[in-house]
Amino acid sequence: MLPHRPERQAAESLADQATQEPTDLPAEARYSASAVSMPLLMATKFVLPVLGSDHMPRPRLTQRLDQVDRPLTLIVAPQGYGKTTLLSEWAHHSEQRIAWVALDSTDSDPRRFWRYLIATLDLAQQGVGNDARSLLNTQSESIEESVVALINMLAIAEPMILVLDSYEHIQNMAVHQTLDFLIDHLPPTLRIVIACRGEPPLALSRRRATDQLAEFSVAEIQFTNAEMAMLIQQLIGAELSFEQQARLAHLTEGWVAGIRLIARLLRSSNDPNALLHGFSGAHRDVQDYLDQEILSQLSGELQAFMLQTALFDRLCASLCEAVLGVKESHSMLMALERSGLFLFPLDAERYWYRYHPLLAEALRYRLYQEAPDLAEALRQRIATWATAQQISDDTHDPSAWMQEATLNERTVGSNRSYDMLLSQRERDVLRLLADGRSNQEIAKTLIIGVNTVKMHIQHLYDKLDVHNRVQAIAQARSLGLV
Repeated sequence: MLPHRPERQAAESLADQATQEPTDLPAEARYSASAVSMPLLMATKFVLPVLGSDHMPRPRLTQRLDQVDRPLTLIVAPQGYGKTTLLSEWAHHSEQRIAWVALDSTDSDPRRFWRYLIATLDLAQQGVGNDARSLLNTQSESIEESVVALINMLAIAEPMILVLDSYEHIQNMAVHQTLDFLIDHLPPTLRIVIACRGEPPLALSRRRATDQLAEFSVAEIQFTNAEMAMLIQQLIGAELSFEQQARLAHLTEGWVAGIRLIARLLRSSNDPNALLHGFSGAHRDVQDYLDQEILSQLSGELQAFMLQTALFDRLCASLCEAVLGVKESHSMLMALERSGLFLFPLDAERYWYRYHPLLAEALRYRLYQEAPDLAEALRQRIATWATAQQISDDTHDPSAWMQEATLNERTVGSNRSYDMLLSQRERDVLRLLADGRSNQEIAKTLIIGVNTVKMHIQHLYDKLDVHNRVQAIAQARSLGLV
């Protein structure tokens, strides 16, 4: 069902017109099929996704989206983190005009991309794309001329927001360049919001430097512990214990697709403890996800690289080259990150990386299933290499830093990397712990429940690799976190 918005009638009209012969179409709908054999546009790509009955509102994020005043907003996270659902919730309740288009792999063709973009703007505000569409339909005219015509019309149009969902499907630099041109000359009447699995090759550095970009990263859109608890209660009709919630958070790290997958299993389980503690990346559902959503997108070379590097808890190009003998490790790591395939940087320099723990387990399980001899040989190679790399007191020795960070896990490359692994709430709890506050005092100060405090403390223990408060505070002080 289409949302009750002004563009509903326009989308229905587009769907009706798509069944007519091109010669029967009125001038206002020539983006459906033109005299120059332009392909039909799919009306459902302009429709806001319907929110399911089990949808859980996320006001902390939708309110922030409402408050953004930058010309470009970028939401970057791998599949299954709820990017589309978040934007749909926000758009359904927004008082502003929303022009929505869901992109797919066929939209990398520049003219097709701009036909959809112009069409959705025209659906949101009729007539705004007339001149641009006419120029785009003239094969002799450049796409840039059409974009200029669109900018001129947008300058005198009513304010609206353009949402480009699933932008990761756009793989043509010509599209990125013309979209950059639009953003560079964007009138104040239009905001653009892009959802993408990986960071798109747009001029983002310049926009960061000029404060023209608002960004939502994985760390911001992943479900918080409180949101996970609320969603689980909503999905299974029961609350998890503190220990069970901590285990769920450890498994999923706020990845909502994983949370929903586990919730489906919990609904039919008589022993939630056994299910949660026995659940791993070897589970059939996780393996299916690995096949369908990750490995199927990759070349054979990248598949092998991903499976083998999952043996590392932390990895960098130098380590991969030393142990695997893959000279193109740096470019492969960059390709995996850009594709949004659950490989996360641990520092601002993008030197150290790690995989999402559940997906790392799935990859390791797959490697042992398909190539057990190779898996064991690689583990032996890692052990041999680690023995050869003696840790010294010279912190400037890259090999010592690499071993310490990756194999012994006594640091994550730098103190800043640890800081990046901690959420803001975990840093707040850590600071209060260092001040000698009790759980009750922390809960009162932060206005949260005592069980929530316990959950944050357990996360701190896991991330700092400690077992009690004294160790956590000592480790935090040694790392300069408090």
